[in-house]
Amino acid sequence: MCNGWNHSGGCDCGFGPPYDRDVADYFDQRIGSEGGRDLSSAGPYSRSLNAVVKNDVLTTQLASTFLWQSYTGLRSRRTRRAARPKPTAVATIYIVRHGKGYPRHDLLIFDQSIEPGKVESGIVEVGTNDLRLGWRTFRASYSIRQNATPKWLSGLSLADVPNIASEAMKAQEHFFIAMHPPRVVWTSGSVAMPSIAAVALPISSSAQGSGFATAGVISADKKGRVGVTTAFHAVEKNGKSLFVTGLPCSLRSSDPITDSCFIEIASAQIPVCSPCPGPLTGVTPGQGEAVIFEGATSGRVSTVVIGWTPELPWSIRGVQSRILTPAVTNGGDSGAALVNKNGLIVGFAQYRTAFNAAIAHSAWIWGESVFTALGIQ
Repeated sequence: MCNGWNHSGGCDCGFGPPYDRDVADYFDQRIGSEGGRDLSSAGPYSRSLNAVVKNDVLTTQLASTFLWQSYTGLRSRRTRRAARPKPTAVATIYIVRHGKGYPRHDLLIFDQSIEPGKVESGIVEVGTNDLRLGWRTFRASYSIRQNATPKWLSGLSLADVPNIASEAMKAQEHFFIAMHPPRVVWTSGSVAMPSIAAVALPISSSAQGSGFATAGVISADKKGRVGVTTAFHAVEKNGKSLFVTGLPCSLRSSDPITDSCFIEIASAQIPVCSPCPGPLTGVTPGQGEAVIFEGATSGRVSTVVIGWTPELPWSIRGVQSRILTPAVTNGGDSGAALVNKNGLIVGFAQYRTAFNAAIAHSAWIWGESVFTALGIQ
């Protein structure tokens, strides 16, 4: 069996060279690179949503997102009802933007129960009543309430979500790709608040040690302590002695679910930095949105957002929401802030896929969830 490491000529599994294929490229190759349709006028419910949003592309993005939310709710319900062993781990799901021209949004599923080297794919065809059932399950699973709807979507009735999903599915084919999870590499290695350092701040376990992570945002917690955020997995792995740019500092709080922590630093240690407005909230990133980060290892890098976990744009406590970009991070970049052109923080670096991964990407913890979990401003 081909596993991505032992290819023979003519192998069509999709796991072969080139190994720098990213998620969007992989979807274009297997499903097709043709762009999607404008879903803002797919039906009366979609037109009503567009009247609220007032943006055709964003309405299209939301319509597909609502379809996948309803579909994943239905999928999880059927999985729970099925008389079969539970997978060794919960499936990880991303909505992936790809295609040339008008964007389309299809589903990527990493599922431990799928044999390594095997790829499942297909078109989703679900009835409106099933989408309603799936949306109810999804909504209950994430405790999504009408009063939690982002302010800019206050004109949206949650009861209309499965109807919008149904219109999107009828107007355009939506595809899924499912496979065993790829091997990953964790990428750990007096100022206006919040702010981001002009040059990446490495975090190390000794004064002269090499950086195992990167400071994300400089901010203050609810107790008024000034410090930086970084990736919890990096700090947990590298011990209790912490140094930022070679100077000692103290871990003050952490949250394993958002893989984040807050490290207090002395005010005198704060470097030259630029204030930022805070995290992106209430909406998934825009079409091919350009973003940048400053990693202790990679330096300043420009990239684009290509996917996100399906519960967004709702930011839900207890859920590890993530954003996808091409595989642009490296060891030591964990914790770095991903920032859009408006200076809003989209995410914080968590991991990237390892060498030879068939569907290369970097994953970023949703920025808003880290601010909420750590109680920083």
